[in-house]
Amino acid sequence: MKKAASTLTVLLITALLAPLVSMTALLSTVPVVGATYTEPVKLKLYPNNDAYIDQENPDINYGTSTELLLTTKESAARRILLKFDISTLPSGITITEAKLFMYCTAYSNVSGYTEPEVWSVDNDNWIESGVTWNNQPTHITMLERLSWYVAYWDNWDVKSFVENEYNAGENIVSLKLKTQNEACWIDRTASFHSMEATNDPYLEVTYVPLPATIDIDPDTLNLKSNGNWVTAYIELPEPYDVNEIAIGSIKLTAAENEFVVDPADPTAIGDYDDDGIPDLMVKFDRAAIVDWLNVGDVNNEEAGIADELELKITGEVAGFYFEGSDTIKVIGTRKK
Repeated sequence: MKKAASTLTVLLITALLAPLVSMTALLSTVPVVGATYTEPVKLKLYPNNDAYIDQENPDINYGTSTELLLTTKESAARRILLKFDISTLPSGITITEAKLFMYCTAYSNVSGYTEPEVWSVDNDNWIESGVTWNNQPTHITMLERLSWYVAYWDNWDVKSFVENEYNAGENIVSLKLKTQNEACWIDRTASFHSMEATNDPYLEVTYVPLPATIDIDPDTLNLKSNGNWVTAYIELPEPYDVNEIAIGSIKLTAAENEFVVDPADPTAIGDYDDDGIPDLMVKFDRAAIVDWLNVGDVNNEEAGIADELELKITGEVAGFYFEGSDTIKVIGTRKK
């Protein structure tokens, strides 16, 4: 009953809410026409392996259990192992937050002995169908200790380890949960849902792309007028060089519809807004965008009011993911 590897949840913010330092860096000379913002993205990753291990039954595997048990008891402690694939994270991002979430269904009273800890694990070779107490991978660094349990969702801060693994080019992250003092005579157990249950554990990674300044031409797109292209001008903050942008990575997104740069269309580098910062000019097939708009909700000619449409541009430069947007107006009559 494995879930999809990841669910991407995008939290949109407007250009006016962009961090001040980013805006200052990008608008240090003459303000440009286009919009600039850094859009935080939350990527939810579900485990591809999870299991609990039992000191009292050191050779038994519990990888198919719907429960993940965490126990403090002398000679009968239980620990939890989880493994996540982080390869779906884009290259060159800045990770701002990473948290492990687990759904708690029952727990005993918490004391200093039973506080739940999450630890880093360097060895990713274990598998849920084979891991036991006796062959478990070694835990390395304690990442966070909670002084409480909460019924339903508990979470631990694991940013430092996830960030280090990501920056080292690792695709797998393994974590272990244990209590603070497993050898204590106090018998305390917490139960969490496993990936075989209803509420999977998950790793939520928040990251920020490189903020780009985008200017879209035309500012007003008339569906009834002729033209070959919708043009985008892309500026990047220092020290990034628009000459290093991978043209094939650039996408224009409008209401979840993606358009790629036509390799047959001309591209050029210049200073089109005269602000002293180089821009990359790329072109998109105007007919393809108009065809999409013609079947959408753009029917405002009689009312005389133009619809506003946000166009987002994304791409990669020197291995870093960039993103920015501009808003244009759309006028005309959609097809009947």
